Amino acid sequence: MRDPVVRAVEAVDELVIDGEGVVLLGDASGGRVVRLSALGLAVRSLTAGGMPLGALGVRLAAEFGVPEDGDLDGAVRTVVDDLAAQGVVEVDPGEGLA
Repeated sequence: MRDPVVRAVEAVDELVIDGEGVVLLGDASGGRVVRLSALGLAVRSLTAGGMPLGALGVRLAAEFGVPEDGDLDGAVRTVVDDLAAQGVVEVDPGEGLA
């Protein structure tokens, strides 16, 4: 089973202030703005060149810590799924996230 690869979608513009930011994404409707937390910004930064999901989890845990319930994989999948639904990242699922 291949580890899915997460890749940040190219933004038209990005603004980061005090650890939070907004990303302007271009699409068929002309564009939209997505607000991101420090965690979302970290995912975008780490996946600019593409990063396997497992490696992303390790890097996020080093920066933000492990979730209280200890389910790092589940937490990372939830964040990536949310960012993908917003069009901020893309996932090459390989065998899938499930």
